[in-house]
Amino acid sequence: MRWKEWYKLFSGSLFKRLLFGYAIVIALLLSFHFLSIYSLRGQYQDRLISFNQSNLQFTVKSYENVIQSARDAMIGLYNNAPFAYLAAELETGNADLSAINMKEIVELLIQTVQSNSSLFLENIVVYVKKPSIAITKEGTSDANLIFSKYVGSDYIEPDFWSGQFETSYWNRTVPAYVDSMFTLPHTKQTHTVALIVKNQLAPNFYLVAFINTDKASAALHHAYDNGFWITDAENRIYNMNAEAATGLVLPEPQKQLKHVDSSYYLYQQGQFSGLIYTSRIPGAIIQTEIDRFSWIFLPALLISLLIGIGVSVAMSLSIYNPVKRFVHSLQSAGKQDKESSGIREFQAINEHLQHVANKKKRDDQDLSESKSILRYYTYINKIKAIKEHFPKMINPEFEHNPFVFVLTQLHFRKQSDDYAELDPGRAASYIREFIHLTLIQDFPNSITFQLEKDQIASLVFLGGSGREQLLLSLSKLLRVLELDARYCLATLGVSSMHAQSSKLTTAYEEASELIRYRLMNDTMQIIEARSPRTDFMVSPQQELDLYGSLLAANRKDALQLLQRIMNQLRAEGPFAEDVRAFAHHLLNKAKQALRVMKLDEQLLEPMIRELPFCYSMDDCEDLLTRLLEQTMDRIQARREEQDALVAYVIQYLESHYHEDISLDKVADTMKLTSGHLSAHFKEKSGVNFKDYLTEIRMRKAKEMLKQTDKKIQEISELVGYPNITPFIRMFRKHTGLTPGDYRKGMLDGDS
Repeated sequence: MRWKEWYKLFSGSLFKRLLFGYAIVIALLLSFHFLSIYSLRGQYQDRLISFNQSNLQFTVKSYENVIQSARDAMIGLYNNAPFAYLAAELETGNADLSAINMKEIVELLIQTVQSNSSLFLENIVVYVKKPSIAITKEGTSDANLIFSKYVGSDYIEPDFWSGQFETSYWNRTVPAYVDSMFTLPHTKQTHTVALIVKNQLAPNFYLVAFINTDKASAALHHAYDNGFWITDAENRIYNMNAEAATGLVLPEPQKQLKHVDSSYYLYQQGQFSGLIYTSRIPGAIIQTEIDRFSWIFLPALLISLLIGIGVSVAMSLSIYNPVKRFVHSLQSAGKQDKESSGIREFQAINEHLQHVANKKKRDDQDLSESKSILRYYTYINKIKAIKEHFPKMINPEFEHNPFVFVLTQLHFRKQSDDYAELDPGRAASYIREFIHLTLIQDFPNSITFQLEKDQIASLVFLGGSGREQLLLSLSKLLRVLELDARYCLATLGVSSMHAQSSKLTTAYEEASELIRYRLMNDTMQIIEARSPRTDFMVSPQQELDLYGSLLAANRKDALQLLQRIMNQLRAEGPFAEDVRAFAHHLLNKAKQALRVMKLDEQLLEPMIRELPFCYSMDDCEDLLTRLLEQTMDRIQARREEQDALVAYVIQYLESHYHEDISLDKVADTMKLTSGHLSAHFKEKSGVNFKDYLTEIRMRKAKEMLKQTDKKIQEISELVGYPNITPFIRMFRKHTGLTPGDYRKGMLDGDS
């Protein structure tokens, strides 16, 4: 019966009921807080581990980039003239080192170390086999002295370095430390990753880059303590000596997280170097963070409880007292009989008033939104000449009020880190509002609304102002938009003045047409008149030469032709529409070349996705250059993958193209049937035998037409056509021109 007494105690008064209800809510919130703290402790620990995993991933990525970039720098040294000369001299077996300019090599080593500070290079050693010398950025020394006195390791012997000449690989990493006399400024036993890079074309010496792990770790990894080390598959430690590494927890295969003695160990293997990176989260730090987290929540909980009790009493009184007075006044007026409980009166009054207020609010909001949407669709339909099925919502003054249509086309750049969180749709909304606020300052009756996700329309009623005032306002608007030009560009098409609303569609089409006259540069542009232009076309000769250079992987000719075409575009405008049309045409040619060579054209998709974000000629030319280079690299790689049989056929055709060659004749030289040879050649090279032979002959003919003044009959015989008639027919089919027209076109182009 106890609960009935509690019910009677709190059932007779609104104040008591409110207070009791708040007390129940506070009790529930307290229980929820305790459960939340218990749950969040575990989640906090997981997030702490997840954060350190992300930190380690960043460190591994950065370290791998450093090692890979160091390897690329070493490859670049091999390709340098002094190193190539050194390789050639050593290859003779009786090299005269006095004839080699060691100063140039040392200067190159110094330049490489100093210009690549982000690679944390301590030194680079050129290890020459015979005579056994080591060239460093400090000069030339005896190799045995360098690798026995100034370079050491807890895991490898000094004779390890000389033994690498007999080992077949092209790059690897080993742990090593360098002594104070080997580095400037002097330090004591600097731990490094020794990156060995060899070159098959230079077997008598190799390069060793020493990457300072202390500096790299300080720059690339942020840890709670010194709990970070690098090992390899043999558990050799790179960033500390063997004595300091005693007791370290080493990684286990196929395991990325390990819990030992209340501490967590995170592991990740580098994709490029194969090194294993280990990061430790001490258990004491985790516990300290969790305790701090708990002590923050508990005082907040107590404060919330006290505030909740105080607010409950205050809120109960604030509700109870006015309602009591209101009910009393109603009862005094004789409008209602006295009820046994004050709650019913409160509910009746509150529900009725709330219902009326909510209904009015919803009706007003729905009406406002409906008018706004209807007005928006009315303008859209008017602009695009769509017949309306609802009452007109356009201001009657617009019917005969002269106006100018301004169409703003937004060009969003590829999102960078600075604007990663800004959605283009939201940005367009901000820009639309800014345009509206700018125009109504000088033209109060102007209307601005969004047509598409990247198009904003403005109807500007000039009134007593002139067109010059509008252009001045638009220029002021663009100056502000230029502050965010790294994120978005804008093109404004400004129509001529129109006298009636019936010309709205015409004005829109006029402004849309003006947008097409945007120049290919990364600036904000206002276009108010059409510029003289002619549709740019690539000549058939240029198209054939470019496609032939792609298939032949002729990098020099292809890039020179691309540069000439881009210069033509620059000279004729350049209009963005023409440049993009040519870029798409070139993309299709690259895809066609890849299909012919049976390569996956999807490899070009990343660059295709970059094309819409090219807004300048330099950006576009850089993208197309990379497109051609990657296409030709893949075609060249496919050609280099060809087996010995195809290589023999290609070499034979390159040497005998001027003779009377047939598939049967080549097959006889190889003791094969013509059918087997034809099928095998087509499968491996991507083109059939006859087309490949014709391609060689036409290429040779074009070279002779360009570079010599031989007669066409003589050139026909030199490329394997004794009769000039089939030669001219095949040349016209291949290039679209006769040999004479082709030579004349080349001479005119040179002049």
